[in-house]
Amino acid sequence: MFTLDTNCLIYYFKGEEKVIDLIQVLVLERAPIFISIITKVEVLAYPEITPKEEKTFLEMMKNMILIEFDDKLTNLVFNIRRKHKIKLPDAIITATSLYTNSTLITRNIKDFSKIKELNIFPI
Repeated sequence: MFTLDTNCLIYYFKGEEKVIDLIQVLVLERAPIFISIITKVEVLAYPEITPKEEKTFLEMMKNMILIEFDDKLTNLVFNIRRKHKIKLPDAIITATSLYTNSTLITRNIKDFSKIKELNIFPI
């Protein structure tokens, strides 16, 4: 089980082969792929996303599990943010990964590495 950080999807659309290959393997293997609600918002609000990429992303989401806010996730977010002093989007993504007991796939090792309970797959 994996949670995708927003930056993975951004680099997917920038054509980075390593990221494209990994996401395609996960989809082909039908691995559970989670994304946080903030990732959905960040990708769709990304200024450089084209209409074609937006459509592709929305199609990709059919193979992913969107994690939206509930009380448990909200509590995780504010506890993570308080404890680790990280940005709100990163706290939401961290909480999503912990909430789903999944490994976070990210290029942003620096900001997430201080969260020891988080399993990280660097890409």
